[in-house]
Amino acid sequence: MDVSMWTLIQQIGMVFLVPIAGALGVLIVQKIKLAGMQVKDGIWESIKLIVKTAVFASEQKFKAGMITNRKENAMRMSKKFLADKKIKIDEDLLSELIEAEVGELKVILPIQVIQPPASSYAGDTGAAG
Repeated sequence: MDVSMWTLIQQIGMVFLVPIAGALGVLIVQKIKLAGMQVKDGIWESIKLIVKTAVFASEQKFKAGMITNRKENAMRMSKKFLADKKIKIDEDLLSELIEAEVGELKVILPIQVIQPPASSYAGDTGAAG
């Protein structure tokens, strides 16, 4: 292979390597923060449940027109619930947990539900009878 081919392969490799390295870096930082906080499994499960509840409640309030900023509301609710349980957590980590939960929520709750037309049901010929 000539030099231009190796250069092309190197550039393609860098395009994929940089985002992967960045994601691994973020994951490592989160693990270090969790290790530094010495979060036990029971507390960690409580934190995840609180964040999930806050995100779901914020989504419902947003759909009802009660709030305009879902993340801000989820942060506020999560902080309140965590303070009630006397659980301390880094605000950056809480923000990342909320973002992750929003990603999962989008998979669980579709953005838009489309109803099929009435004539597309099985056995419906469209003729009045």
